[in-house]
Order: sequence, then C-alpha cells, then structure tokens
Amino acid sequence: MVRLLLLLDEPRDRAVLAPLVKREILWRLITGGQGATVRQLGLADSSLGHVSRAVRWIREHYAQPFRVEDVARRQFGAPPVRRPPACVGPCPLRPASCPARRRAGRR
Repeated sequence: MVRLLLLLDEPRDRAVLAPLVKREILWRLITGGQGATVRQLGLADSSLGHVSRAVRWIREHYAQPFRVEDVARRQFGAPPVRRPPACVGPCPLRPASCPARRRAGRR
C-alpha cells in the first residue's frame, strides 16, 4: 500500500507501476489468511456477493427511504427470514417452554 502511495509523487512511473501494485495487493488478499472470504465476495451467487451488492445499493441510495424487505428481494429474490439468534433460549412467555413459568403455574 505504501508503494502505491509513493507513486503519487512519480507521475511517469504511476501509469506503469500502479496497475501492477494494485494487482499485487489483490493477489495478497485472495491468497492470504482471509482469502476464501475475499474470494466469496467476487462470486456472483455467493451469499457474501449478495450482501456486498445490497450494502453497495444502500450506500448509493442512503438518502432515499427504503424497506429492508425491498432490498432483500432485489438482491436475494426473497424477503429476509427472521430467525432468533442461536443464543436465545425458549420464549419466557410460554409456560410450556419455560420451567419457571410452569412451576409458578402449579402453585
């Protein structure tokens, strides 16, 4: 990255070397420790590719009102599925799924 910035001071070298330095940066990204994740961004049908396009659309249209469901349909072809996080336990409002509520109901 530093080499790319140093080329700003060398207009003659910039035209030839900047594309090579950019290519090297990309190569190091896709072959590094997070390479699999970076490569997923480039695949048209990958989940990360869809998310990346959705984020890009939101950035380009941030001043306009929109619904998350509309963005999801545009990128994924369907509205988002709302699932509770895995760390959330049973609903405390349902006696059948909450031991404390079942015990309280027996009194």
